[in-house]
Amino acid sequence: PLIAGAQKLDFNGAVRLTDYSTVGRVVTWKAGLVFSPIEELRFRGTISRDIRAPSIGETFVESVLLFENVANPFNGNIDFVQVPLSGNSNLTEERALTKTAGVVLTTGRFKASLDWYDINLKDAIGALGAQDIADRCFKGEQDLCSLISFGSNQTILSVKNQNLNLGSFQVQGLDFDARYALPVGSGKLSLGFVASYLIDKKIAPTGGTPIDVAGEVGPTSTGFGSPDFKATFSANYDVGPLGFFGQLRYIGSGVYDATFGPEQLSAKENHIGAVAYLDLSVKYDLDALVGSE
Repeated sequence: PLIAGAQKLDFNGAVRLTDYSTVGRVVTWKAGLVFSPIEELRFRGTISRDIRAPSIGETFVESVLLFENVANPFNGNIDFVQVPLSGNSNLTEERALTKTAGVVLTTGRFKASLDWYDINLKDAIGALGAQDIADRCFKGEQDLCSLISFGSNQTILSVKNQNLNLGSFQVQGLDFDARYALPVGSGKLSLGFVASYLIDKKIAPTGGTPIDVAGEVGPTSTGFGSPDFKATFSANYDVGPLGFFGQLRYIGSGVYDATFGPEQLSAKENHIGAVAYLDLSVKYDLDALVGSE
């Protein structure tokens, strides 16, 4: 506690030192503040450094030799090359900086919260195909050129396809949660509303220019798309052994594939409409029948 009394200000923090046999010593940390100007209102915020160390499989996976045809961008030929797949003992940890800020309101039977989050991940571990490695080396990415063995006349002999610290992910959005409960007749009615809005989701799993896949809701080539907006409203009424439950789920509209332009699909065709699902159920506690006997 930094301030105590009618107004409250609390600080919380943590530091962790981890020593891995692969990537060495890594420091992670977290710091947060919670401020309550009045009892019913609370503001909160955190910032943290988060990591994921390479797994054993990513680092020490057994080498497998494959063969593949590669369009050689250096001489224009199609080369039949060796493609050894392997782990990488030189991998470093994935690193993320996570920020959150929010507000919580509690008054009587009503409670609501709104939170903003931003997660920025770098050095994500992934692997490229042999063709991508050759193409990106040709375009000037010298680190990838070290994975290629050349013969005479710039013929590609082999392309080492191993795990690398390549990618980046940046996600930013808002989460809202509201709850309200009240007696109705001889029972209790509970209402809930949860919603999330994805501001942006910029991904570059294998490096390069990030693509914003927020609002991408089709079974797409990126595999990382998410709807812009999702919401769920629920109502539950319990009276004695009998209970009624209803839930309405809403998923906002979006695009089929964020990477598509007019040459792949027109704006009208590259669109998926919003959808809503209604779930209803009734329950009865059979112990009430047993007890009545």
